[in-house]
Amino acid sequence: RWKVRLEREKRISEVLLKCRRSTVLTSFRGWIPVSKIADLHNTVDPYTDGDSRVFMHIQGEAGGETVHKRGVPPTYFRTNKYTESFQAIVDTYGVARYKEVNPGLFTIVTFPFTFGVMYGDIGHGFLVMMGALYLIWNEKKLTAMARSGNMSEILGYAFGARYALLPMGFFALYCGSIYNDMVSVPLALFESSWVFEANGTYATFTQHDNISGSNFSESNISGSNATYTVYPYGVDPTWHHSANSLGFFNSLKMKMSVILGVTHMLLGIFLGALNHIYFGDCVSLFAEWIPRVVFMLSTFGYMCMMIIIKWTTDYGCQYGDKDHLLCPKEPPSLIQAMIAMFLRPWEEGTLYEGQREIQIMLVVTALLMIPAMLFLKPCINHNNSHSSLRRQRRGQDGSYQAVAHSDDSLDEERGPMREIDSKGSEGGPLSFRSYEELHEDNFSRHDDDDHHGDGDGDGDDGRD
Repeated sequence: RWKVRLEREKRISEVLLKCRRSTVLTSFRGWIPVSKIADLHNTVDPYTDGDSRVFMHIQGEAGGETVHKRGVPPTYFRTNKYTESFQAIVDTYGVARYKEVNPGLFTIVTFPFTFGVMYGDIGHGFLVMMGALYLIWNEKKLTAMARSGNMSEILGYAFGARYALLPMGFFALYCGSIYNDMVSVPLALFESSWVFEANGTYATFTQHDNISGSNFSESNISGSNATYTVYPYGVDPTWHHSANSLGFFNSLKMKMSVILGVTHMLLGIFLGALNHIYFGDCVSLFAEWIPRVVFMLSTFGYMCMMIIIKWTTDYGCQYGDKDHLLCPKEPPSLIQAMIAMFLRPWEEGTLYEGQREIQIMLVVTALLMIPAMLFLKPCINHNNSHSSLRRQRRGQDGSYQAVAHSDDSLDEERGPMREIDSKGSEGGPLSFRSYEELHEDNFSRHDDDDHHGDGDGDGDDGRD
C-alpha cells in the first residue's frame, strides 16, 4: 500500500510542476478531448460547487466550438488493449501531427507480418504464439501482479506486448510454413519434385522423362521443362539438402524482402499524399510528393519489376552435374543490372527487349527529380513569404496598425479538441484599427474612468 501512496504523491508532484504558481494562485492550461469533457466535470465539479477558490473554464464549451486557442492541439489517438502496443511502436519513431493519418492502424498488420518474414520458423513461431496466448488467458491474474509490483521487468515487457506477440507468432509460423522450416529442419509433407540420382546429380522429377547428368543435352531441355512439377506448398524440402541451398534461400528471401520493403515505403508515401490533400497543401503535394513518388518508382519500383520479370522467365536451366548449372540463356544478375543502369545506361540489357531505352528514360527522370525534391518547394515558399511581406508593407503604408497579434490565436479549429484554462483567461483574435480609431478609443476610455471612479470626481478608482 505504501507503493500506491508513493506513486500517487509522485503524480501529484508532476502535475504541480506543470502549473503556474504565484503567492495567491495556482493555475494551469491544457487540452482535453471533447469526449473526456464530461469525465473532467465529474471529477472537478464536486470541488468547485460552493468554493470560489477553485474554478474551471473550457473555451468554446457553451457555443459548441472553440473560437480561439493557443497553438495547434496535441495529437491524441484512442487506443485499446490490442492497439496500444502497436501505437507505442509507432510513437517511438515519431508522432503524427494533429489530424494527420495515423500509421498505427496499418502497423497492426505490417509490423507482425514483417517480423514473420524475418523470423519465419514453424517451431519458434508456434512457441511465441503459445506464450502470447498464455499471457492473454491469465491477463487478470498477471495484471494484478503488475499493479502490486511483484512482476519482473522482463515479464512486464512481454506482458505489455502480449497482443502484439500473438500476431507476430502467427505470422512467423505462417512464413515458416512457406520456407518449410521447423527449427532448421524441413518437413516433407508432400512428395518432392526433385530426385537424387546415384551418380550424384540432380534432375527434374517426372514420371516419363527422368533426365540425369549422363544423358543431359540442350536438345531435351524444353521437354524436361514441359513436364516440370511444382511443389504443392512452400519450398521443396530437397532445397535444404542441396549444395547451393544457402545461395538459393538468401536470393529468395532478399528479393522478397526488397519487394515488401518498397511496398511498405510506397504505402507511407501515399499516406503523406492523403495528409496533403486533407490540409489543402497543394505546394507540398505537387512540389514534394510527386517528385518523391516518381523518383521512388523510377529506381526501387523498377528494381521490383526486374525481380518479378526474372522470377517469371524460364531460362531452361538443368544440372549438368552436382555443382554446375547449365542454361541455354544465362540469367542476368540484378545487382549488376542496377549498377550498370546508372554507370553504363547505353549498354543493352539481357533481361527483356527494349531494356536500354527504358532504363535511360528512368535514369534521366530520377536525376531530374533530385533537384525538384530539394529546391522546388523551398523556392515556392520563399516567393510566397516575400509576397506576403510586400503586402504587409503596403498595409503599413496605409496607416494601419495591428493592436493585438498572436500567431497562436489565428489557428482555426480543426478537430474535437478544446482548451481548458483554470483561470478562465482568453485571448482575442488579430484585428486591425486605424490611428484615428485608436485615438478616439483612448479618449473614451479616459472618460469612462472619470465617470466610474471612486465617486470623489478626481478620476481615481480607489487603488494605490
